[in-house]
Amino acid sequence: MNFARVILASTFVVSALALSAPARAEGIINLRTNTLLVLARTFEAAAEFNLGRGFQLGPAIIGYRSEGTENPPVVNEGGGLGVRVAYNLEGEAFVDGWLFALTFYGTNNKLSQGGHSANVPAGAMTALAGYQWVFDWGMNLTLSGGFITGSTPATADLKDSSGNVRTVTLPGSNTSFLPEFSFGWKF
Repeated sequence: MNFARVILASTFVVSALALSAPARAEGIINLRTNTLLVLARTFEAAAEFNLGRGFQLGPAIIGYRSEGTENPPVVNEGGGLGVRVAYNLEGEAFVDGWLFALTFYGTNNKLSQGGHSANVPAGAMTALAGYQWVFDWGMNLTLSGGFITGSTPATADLKDSSGNVRTVTLPGSNTSFLPEFSFGWKF
C-alpha cells in the first residue's frame, strides 16, 4: 500500500490550495490531517466546526497498519471513526494560539497471521497540547504532542478457512507518546 504517497500528495494539494486562495477573516470549519503519522503507517484526519468561544468539535477518521515481531508476524489493519473536540486558549477558534484537543475513536482491527484472521473491536483516545498557526488565506499548521491510549481484548482467536483456531496475545491497554504536525484549511 502506498500510504506515504497518498498522505504526501494530499498534503501537497492542501498546501497548494492554501497558497492560492483568497484571505478569509472568519472560519466555520477546519479540515486537518496529521501528516507526521504517515511515518507510523497511519492516516488521521478531522473536520472541526467552530462552536464559538474557542471551542471546535467534529468527526475524525483514522486508518493504520502495523506488523508484530512474531514469526509469522501478526498484521493489524484497522481504522475507525471518532469525535474530536479542541479548545484554543485565545478564546476564538481558528486563530494563532495554544490549543488543547481530545479525540475519541471506536475502531475495528483485522488481525491476521499465517492464514488465520479475526476482526477485533477496540477503542482509543488521544490528548494533545500544542500551538496552532493560522494564515489569513486559510491554511493552518499545528505542532503539538501528547499521548494516545488504546484498549483491546487481552487475546484474540484467529481462524483459518478450515475453522482451525490460533490464539494470539494482544496488548490489552497501552499508552504511548503521540506527536502531531498537522496541515489544515479553514473555510
